[in-house]
Amino acid sequence: VSIDQGAVNALTSGGRSLLAVGVKAVAGSFDRGDAVEVLDANGELCAKGITRVSSHEALMMTGNVENAVGTEVIHRDDLVVMV
Repeated sequence: VSIDQGAVNALTSGGRSLLAVGVKAVAGSFDRGDAVEVLDANGELCAKGITRVSSHEALMMTGNVENAVGTEVIHRDDLVVMV
């Protein structure tokens, strides 16, 4: 899962959940409850976590602000920040 800089800032400084609005791209296939890597805009690993949505659901929200607002992709309790 690739995220924008705003999402990186929220994860690293605020200890927040990863919301769908910050997701910019989804690669590969995963189901709810799978562990995924979270990459920043440069493709660098910045976190790992257990997803609350499938890759299909995440793709449907990517670029669609109305569907993405408030949706947690990874809850902060299921997230390990690497930076």
